Amino acid sequence: MDPANNSKKRVNEEPTTNGNGVFKKVNGTNGNSISHQETPEAEHNGRGTNGVEQVKSMTAAELLEIPTEFRANGLKVVTFRVVDNEQGLLTASESSAAPAPGEFNPLFVYQYFKEPGDEEAEAEAAAARSALLASDHEGTAVKNAANDSDNSEAEEEDEEEGMDGRIVLPDENEGVIAGYKDLKVTVLLTAATWKPFVAVSYSEALPPGQRSVTDIVQAVEKVYGHKVMTTNDAMLQAIKDDAKFVPIGRKVNGFTTTDKSNTEHAYEVYEVGKESQDLGYPARFSEYLALIQPVLQWFIYASRIVTTDDSHWLHYFLYQKTNDGSVRLIGYCSVYRFKMWPRKSAADAPAQWVGDHLHRCRIAQFLVLPPYQKSGLGARMLRSIITRLQEDSNTYEITLEDASPDCQNLFDVVTAFLVREHLSSQKTMTIDYKKPLPAEQITQIRQKLKLAPSVIKFAFDVLACSTARRQGREAIQDYYENLTVATQQKIEDAIGGLERTWQRIKEGYYDFSEDNTDNLRKIARAGWRANYIDQKDKQERQITPEKIGRSVEKQAERTNYAVKRIEDIF
Repeated sequence: MDPANNSKKRVNEEPTTNGNGVFKKVNGTNGNSISHQETPEAEHNGRGTNGVEQVKSMTAAELLEIPTEFRANGLKVVTFRVVDNEQGLLTASESSAAPAPGEFNPLFVYQYFKEPGDEEAEAEAAAARSALLASDHEGTAVKNAANDSDNSEAEEEDEEEGMDGRIVLPDENEGVIAGYKDLKVTVLLTAATWKPFVAVSYSEALPPGQRSVTDIVQAVEKVYGHKVMTTNDAMLQAIKDDAKFVPIGRKVNGFTTTDKSNTEHAYEVYEVGKESQDLGYPARFSEYLALIQPVLQWFIYASRIVTTDDSHWLHYFLYQKTNDGSVRLIGYCSVYRFKMWPRKSAADAPAQWVGDHLHRCRIAQFLVLPPYQKSGLGARMLRSIITRLQEDSNTYEITLEDASPDCQNLFDVVTAFLVREHLSSQKTMTIDYKKPLPAEQITQIRQKLKLAPSVIKFAFDVLACSTARRQGREAIQDYYENLTVATQQKIEDAIGGLERTWQRIKEGYYDFSEDNTDNLRKIARAGWRANYIDQKDKQERQITPEKIGRSVEKQAERTNYAVKRIEDIF
């Protein structure tokens, strides 16, 4: 049975009207098959319009005029399935009110289906950015001083007001799709390459001018930059091709797990891009990456399409091996290598860190498909990636780009485990978990594990928490008292950093003007002074027993989670 030919059929032609301005669905399929042909670069990162009709976006006011039954929450009506055989395709095509096994929903749909009113919001945001642009860059030095002081509490006030851009969760009201009644969008992905099949069904549709998305399939194709599959025959052929897929790149690790039924599963992690800056990416990889990247936009907020045009990217893939020898792609990660300034010497670094080819490696995108989450696979994959980067003599530091809470927790767990392994192997190093980690030991760990000092300090907090839990109530009380003192000290250090930066500004150490005119320096100082006062005031408001207590509770919750997950996974 073809998912595109069930009781509610998708059609390319406009449906016929019932005379009351409401369109009825008629039978038909569009017969498109997948093409890997990329559109010209002028179409922005390989994404083309594919003939999508350019119509004015529906406003928020117009949305209110649409009957409720013709409005749908995109997060609920869009469902995903990964299929690797004909039976899986047939199962996915069956109509059922209950979710099918292995079925999952996206976390975000806004990059595919523009929500009514988005254009108005974007225009307002653009105007606000323009108004703030002149003053925003003036405070960069002062703001960076607060960040360099390793203080996350400075953002607590913003977090309380829901303004912290690092913490973005799916909004249940996000992604309204208007103009369709009983809408259902099914996205099937082939197991190894994530080639997309899209089936759309609905019972009635409003005229095009009253729809927020004129054509669902074309909206998806616009992001992909090529046609998606919509016929059963095309999908079956893609499934057969996937069975012969051989992972691209170099295998960097393999591991096995045992599930609750005592069944063993084998996994492999592959890396692509290690030699890309000199030799380019392997053949076929550009085509493969173009299939993977659009999937991330359903699950990672503000994810952008990464192509092979930039050779600084490293790509990692987690595959599950099957009994018949084929593989399933269940996880992906991208890492960007920022080139550091050439160095001739480094007081705090070993000789192999001195050179012209050092990189700060930033983990940018990370996804394990929902059916495989909460099983420890993400932690094992991330551990494989970080270990691989640590082995590279050109890696100076490994960091995580602003992440969702779940991804940050995953990074916490893996890095804390790696620090624990390192400390346990150092027989000559004495560790006192009741005191902060000495600076010289932080430097030693940093040189070995290539993690930022802030990451090492938090990992040490996790280990201190774990030790306290084993030792009992009194040790736990000591841990909380030490955490309180450290939290207050961190805020005071941040304030000190701001004051030192402001003093350097007043002495003229910061001057971005080639002419060095008094007028420009006065303007710069005025902007920096306002930012300095704002940042310092924000920090000082954190030094109250109530806010410090709340910060300690959040920190303890984070460390306790990491302790438990380390015990569960490793």
